Amino acid sequence: MLKTEEDGLTEEVKKQLRDDLRRFWSRLVYFLGMMAGFLPLITLPANLFTIGSTNPAIVAFAQVFNAATVLPASALAYWQRRVASLWLTVDAMLGIFAGMEHPVKGVENWILFALTVGIPLLLGGFGLITEWTGWPPLLDRKQKARTRFPN
Repeated sequence: MLKTEEDGLTEEVKKQLRDDLRRFWSRLVYFLGMMAGFLPLITLPANLFTIGSTNPAIVAFAQVFNAATVLPASALAYWQRRVASLWLTVDAMLGIFAGMEHPVKGVENWILFALTVGIPLLLGGFGLITEWTGWPPLLDRKQKARTRFPN
């Protein structure tokens, strides 16, 4: 049944449907990225004042950079996906460097480290891969300006 309905569509309509579906999945991924970015943003003040022997400066800097990256970069991806993806990838690499410099101890810290590195790495990787494969931008720039009060 689906195959016969699909046969009746023109190539242009199929491409438009495929682009709309890709745009939906991209928006969903970056929306989830914004939701995941709220927690580090809330803990930002705590990370600023915990530099000491248990939390070296590079680790604190990586935590602060991560807290100030995931939410804004996920929001920026709606307009500039490539820039946001590179920003998120740099954030993940900084987290990996801080983790190699001062290895984490304890199961809870490993879980937090995996989330701190994994979320930006997945978001950045998703953005770079979708950019290279030609997915459409998250916001359609070709849309006509909508009037405030329709006729």
